[in-house]
Amino acid sequence: VIPYTNQDLRKINWKQSAKRQKLQVSRYEQEKDMPLMLLIDVSDSASMGRKGVDKRTVVEDAAALLALTAAHKNIPVGAIFFSDRVEGFLPPATGQKAAHRLVSRMIGISPTGAGTDVRAGIDFLQKSLSSRAMVAVISDFLAPDFGGPLAKIAGRHDVRAIRAVDPTEQQPLPNVGLVSLRDAESGELREVDTSNKANRAEQTSKIRSRERRLEEAFSSNRIRPITLYTDGDYARDLAEEFRAKKGRR
Repeated sequence: VIPYTNQDLRKINWKQSAKRQKLQVSRYEQEKDMPLMLLIDVSDSASMGRKGVDKRTVVEDAAALLALTAAHKNIPVGAIFFSDRVEGFLPPATGQKAAHRLVSRMIGISPTGAGTDVRAGIDFLQKSLSSRAMVAVISDFLAPDFGGPLAKIAGRHDVRAIRAVDPTEQQPLPNVGLVSLRDAESGELREVDTSNKANRAEQTSKIRSRERRLEEAFSSNRIRPITLYTDGDYARDLAEEFRAKKGRR
């Protein structure tokens, strides 16, 4: 159950309301009426990945699958496209045409911003959506601070995090000597000696620290992330996760 927040009075779970001394609504009943809002990361950091499949492809495919599934179930679906700013917005709408319009808009976006700041998308969501919604944040979650912004919406909305991951980002660079690397978020170019043990140790430490912060951000907001790998069958993985979620109700 979830707290009552101006929903249809017929959806109130009176047994749980009496037990908790506060009006409650059954979550599964509420979800039937909630729109689906996709917060889609379209920043340049999503361009990294294995040859033929990058994180941007995973993000777009996941968003398309959710949008088309929502349309099939007659659930209103909308989207906020963000980088370090809002790059586009489509309000929730029902039907296949709305879903296809969302997908077409997403594929055609060339971000004007540099880097990623989910706060821009979340602030826009709070201003544009007055009712409770299912919110799917689809990103690689590599930007430094997701915990604070997620906390703004985790209490009001049913939030899901869908993370696109390139496995090579979760391990140090291979030992190939001196290489030039461009930071996908800042655009900064720097040289790294991948054969240097201190550099490799520093990379490992940064990766572990990043993953730990992200795990803490999800757990503190009671969000169970769905991880989709660029080298995996991510469409199947996403479908299985949502079937499992339905079974856990």
